[in-house]
Amino acid sequence: MDKRGYSTVAHEVIAAAMEVYEELGNGLPELAYREALAIEFELRRIPFQQEQPLPLHYKGCILQRCYTPNFVVHDLLVVNLRILRTGEIEEEAQLRNYLKATGYPWGLLLSFGFPGRLRWKAVNP
Repeated sequence: MDKRGYSTVAHEVIAAAMEVYEELGNGLPELAYREALAIEFELRRIPFQQEQPLPLHYKGCILQRCYTPNFVVHDLLVVNLRILRTGEIEEEAQLRNYLKATGYPWGLLLSFGFPGRLRWKAVNP
């Protein structure tokens, strides 16, 4: 799929996350946002998998350890939620490495920890 297709999926995810943020605001535990976002995906009929382990690859071999993202949407986009206000650079680097090791071309970090608005960052390896 081309970048435009991933962009469309990312926009769907961001719109759903904005709805969750508008309803719940900031300051709740991360698990509350995960649960609410799963409900919003279902309401919007956005296909997703929640906390499904993805195999990690190294030089053609599958590692015993796996990566479990919060969501994979449309079987294309890895989505991770955060409520922390610090560590964004580290979170982005970690997601970038997971994308490389799993073969997924795009990821999206959603941060619910900032007052006033949802923050997001698209990431690719």
